Amino acid sequence: MEMEILDIVQTIGIMATLLIAIWQIRITRKSLRSSANNIISERVYEINKLLFDNPATLPGLEEAYAGDKISKEGDSRYHLVHIFLDLFTQIYAQRHHYDLIEQEKWKSWVRTMQGILNKPYVDGHWQKQKHQYDSDFVIFIEQLKSKDNSQKRNMD
Repeated sequence: MEMEILDIVQTIGIMATLLIAIWQIRITRKSLRSSANNIISERVYEINKLLFDNPATLPGLEEAYAGDKISKEGDSRYHLVHIFLDLFTQIYAQRHHYDLIEQEKWKSWVRTMQGILNKPYVDGHWQKQKHQYDSDFVIFIEQLKSKDNSQKRNMD
């Protein structure tokens, strides 16, 4: 009889420990998601600041990429595209490597990525610089761009 009571107490202790561990994992996950969101927010702030300081930058993304003819130091488009691509790599990693971005937010970011990557200047810059990025990110972006292009063709 005493053994049965000890077994029951031991089982309750194990279950309580498991529940506490599950609770701690959930709290940790929320904290990680919050940190990931803060990193993304910092990048978005950088983009907004650059656009506020250089209002002609965003419309300039509609122009063709001039390749090596541009002054990287003086061209705010060049810096903007680098910040965007840095942001996109972080978002991609947080979603695919760490599972820190929820599905609905991910879908929204994918639409944003498609809109930005579709700009002529960004596309030209990407073609010239994509070798600098991780291969899984490059594959993702190329698939995203081809998917976006095929949707456009279907709409024509």
